[in-house]
Amino acid sequence: MGIKIIDMAVNVDHVHIFFQYPPKYSLSYIAKKIKGRSSRILRQEFPHLKDWCGDHLWAPGCYHGSVGQGWEVVEKYISSQNCAAGQEGL
Repeated sequence: MGIKIIDMAVNVDHVHIFFQYPPKYSLSYIAKKIKGRSSRILRQEFPHLKDWCGDHLWAPGCYHGSVGQGWEVVEKYISSQNCAAGQEGL
């Protein structure tokens, strides 16, 4: 799809992803694709997730915003969101 993940932080109850994407896709479409694909991969890798979370791994909603300039601010924010040491570069 031509999406480039710039930074990511995984917390206990949410995930931050900072990415660059072609304007032909909407943010909601990309979020839907990321959630669907990651859910499928995680369920294949960890089959017990189906017992734990049923039919829905991710919550139905999400927040998404866009940045024109000021990428450094967003990258700094996401870097500060890692919940455990050693998660940089996820």
